[in-house]
Amino acid sequence: MQIKFATSEIERLCSDETTAIKNLGSTCAKKLQRYISMLCAAETVADLPKIGHLHDLKGDRSSQKAFSLDRKMRLVFAPGNDPKPLKEDGSVDWVSVTIVRIEYIGNYHD
Repeated sequence: MQIKFATSEIERLCSDETTAIKNLGSTCAKKLQRYISMLCAAETVADLPKIGHLHDLKGDRSSQKAFSLDRKMRLVFAPGNDPKPLKEDGSVDWVSVTIVRIEYIGNYHD
């Protein structure tokens, strides 16, 4: 899958191990790299293994998914395809999503 980034800061966290460790800690940085590798290796979001508490988000983050980096920290991504693939009911057709955009890395509960 192709990966895009919402900001250059997020791209730096995902591509520079030193920055990730400094900002997230070593445990979260290792998980972040594992999840980035999994996203790159998958053809679509539906192909992702069911690890890292991959889950759908709700509310103002509906149409997004998240991996857990620890109890509070999340790697949040959304479809990056344009147009966004949708099912008849208007929800995201994750089977057809071949590009993701990483929207947020952090604790969105605060």
